[in-house]
Amino acid sequence: MTRGLICALLLALTGAATPAVADDPGKLKLDALIQEGDLILEEAVRLDPETDQVLDEGERLDAVEKSLHADSAALDDAIRKHNAAMTTLDQEAKEIRTRCPYESEDVTLVDACNASARTLASSADLRAKEGVDLEEWQQSLNQQITQQNATRSQWVKRKQESDARVALNRGDLKEWLARVNAFFASDAFKGFAKQAKNPKECGAERIGDLATLPPVTALRRAQTCMKAVKARS
Repeated sequence: MTRGLICALLLALTGAATPAVADDPGKLKLDALIQEGDLILEEAVRLDPETDQVLDEGERLDAVEKSLHADSAALDDAIRKHNAAMTTLDQEAKEIRTRCPYESEDVTLVDACNASARTLASSADLRAKEGVDLEEWQQSLNQQITQQNATRSQWVKRKQESDARVALNRGDLKEWLARVNAFFASDAFKGFAKQAKNPKECGAERIGDLATLPPVTALRRAQTCMKAVKARS
């Protein structure tokens, strides 16, 4: 709800008032404050689940990002180990080339070199497959991170919009409470309360210090008091 809506409401109330009510500014003000408070409360209640939903989504995004950070760290560790293994394979290949001549009459040496070469080739094949798997993992993780960043960006925009609506509602509520407190202290309201036989809803323990209460709680108490006075006066 915006202040424009509140002003429109007040104008509508003024135009719709009967001559009897219009002749009593205090009652007109009481009616206007009650209806304005209802609108502010309706908006606050509507915003509560929206705010909760935005906060829940933020927590879910935080959990996803934590998981992605863990996956990224695991991938980095796997890549480091893979690169270290490839370095070891390269060193083993150099060692084989050093001790194994291209041709030799030494059958024992040839057999040993061939065995070492086969073992090295098998290890190289495994590492090559491992490298492909790591590339696929990295591509998948990059896609997830890109999607997560886009989702986070959309969430930030929604949260900013939600926060703005909540801030506007809280601003309207704060300004309304200030006017209500001033009205409660007025002779007009005291007269209405006396005429209504001072309902318990308007006791000092209920509305004596609205400023110390959570805003929505203060609004509900003020509304309960004013409606009780209106019903009995």
